[in-house]
Amino acid sequence: MARAVTRRFVLMTYVLLGLFLVSLALPLIRHQVAPNSWYGFRVPETLRDPKVWYSANAYAGWFLLTAGVAVSLAAVGLYPARRRLRDAAYAVTCSFVLLGTLLATFVMTWLYLRSLVPGAPTGAMHAEQSVTRFMVIVYLLIGLMLVGLAVPLVRGRVRPNCWYGFRVQETLEDPDVWYAVNSYSGRLLLGLGVIVAATAIGLALVPSVDVLLYMLGCTMVLLGGLLLGLVLSFRYLHTLKPTGPRRVG
Repeated sequence: MARAVTRRFVLMTYVLLGLFLVSLALPLIRHQVAPNSWYGFRVPETLRDPKVWYSANAYAGWFLLTAGVAVSLAAVGLYPARRRLRDAAYAVTCSFVLLGTLLATFVMTWLYLRSLVPGAPTGAMHAEQSVTRFMVIVYLLIGLMLVGLAVPLVRGRVRPNCWYGFRVQETLEDPDVWYAVNSYSGRLLLGLGVIVAATAIGLALVPSVDVLLYMLGCTMVLLGGLLLGLVLSFRYLHTLKPTGPRRVG
């Protein structure tokens, strides 16, 4: 029952995220969003020239629309695979689709913008610096969020529930296994959070780092670490007996 509730929650979350992206994309595609300080593909080149603004944001809107549809379809399409795909794998797959399509949206829009304004290297340089600073904050916050999620798991403060933790049938059926596996996965998550934050800061210190390489590097560290943590947690789970170790205090 708890597993069904969790999968429905993940399904609803990603379907709503997909619809949200679609709702953001349509006004951009239809040129209904004027240059502003909070919504759209906001870099110096687009804010300086309304024609560039509308062209670049319409282009980004089509990719954003595709991303929203892809995320919703992935969530709905993978939902029936209950026996073959565990809850954690289901959520991770949907997350890969979401982050991958958003990354593709940014990369393709950035390349398109450069083709629109080929004669503005100084502005492009300032734009890259602005975007890089923003991405440093984003990935630093992601790292700190992972650390915040990990600490209660490591300390055994999270009881079996239908929302938070390493939730598979084996952990939900045995509290001892739950606390042992979640403490283990929490330590992996804690390490990943520190690595992501350090990568965000370290890559930003590289002279003249390209924003695309920066995003690819941080994203690969994040997604690779999550996938590795998932695999290692399952391997650790399979080493435990049904009457696993006592709760980690």
